Amino acid sequence: MSIKAIVIDVGHVLVQGSLLNGILRERYPDLRPKVLYDPEVYRQVGVEGFDRWVESAMTEKIEMLAADPVSASLRAAERVPLTPYAAEFIATARARELALTCIGAVPDFLVADLLRRLDAQVPFISSRVVIDGDRISSVASILTPSRKRSELRKWKYLQGLAPNELLVIGDSLGDLQMMELVPRDNRVAFNATENAVLEFCAHHYQGSMDRLLENVFYEQAIC
Repeated sequence: MSIKAIVIDVGHVLVQGSLLNGILRERYPDLRPKVLYDPEVYRQVGVEGFDRWVESAMTEKIEMLAADPVSASLRAAERVPLTPYAAEFIATARARELALTCIGAVPDFLVADLLRRLDAQVPFISSRVVIDGDRISSVASILTPSRKRSELRKWKYLQGLAPNELLVIGDSLGDLQMMELVPRDNRVAFNATENAVLEFCAHHYQGSMDRLLENVFYEQAIC
């Protein structure tokens, strides 16, 4: 396999756990945030129904986040631990001049700050919010699973990539639609727990990106 580009999901991949839920648990300690890609919902509804669930759940989370200044949310985000070797993985991909992008439903201002923490000047596609001063004023758009697929298809076309030249790294049921755009051997499940995701992907990793880094860039077990 000759990889020319890599797409990386955000939550549970670049950070250990959910970035957004980590902030909300700190702000609302008695709250149990909704699971964005709830497997029970996934099994009960179709593609459009799952999109509606994700849009509703993420909008609700962002509205809860809007109770505090953006600066407070960013400080809380700093306390969500980064995935070990995520920064090194991205830096190596960039050094090898691979096309790279991050795709995730996390709001854009949180993704931008996360990539800053990782010292990664990488383009990303995310949910978008409108910020007025130090406050979230509204939700502009939510990156649903179907939109992930659509945005990745456009990015892949603009990069001039064949499906077998793109590696997709994700963790959840929300990533399956975009993973369908590449062969099974080009799908990486990272910190995945659902059998549907694990079975859909040829490669599985947990916890740290050190072994993924070795396999992709040095041992060539994937590339």
